[in-house]
Amino acid sequence: MRKNHFWLSAITGIILLTYLGSFRVPLLFDDLITLKDNPTIRSLSDLRHILGFPEGIVLSWRPFSNLSFAVSYALS
Repeated sequence: MRKNHFWLSAITGIILLTYLGSFRVPLLFDDLITLKDNPTIRSLSDLRHILGFPEGIVLSWRPFSNLSFAVSYALS
């Protein structure tokens, strides 16, 4: 049991160290469009809206990424 906790802690620590530099970086490239200004990720109530082709915004069609963004938005 203690061995499992050690490895879980070690893996979590390695992952956090790997991404440590990215936590202070501002939004770049298409982040403003795909994350901040994307109305389709604001609610999980309509999956057709989330997974469908975006209307009214210049955004590439990435349905599963959009779903991931919507879930993250809902959790935060």
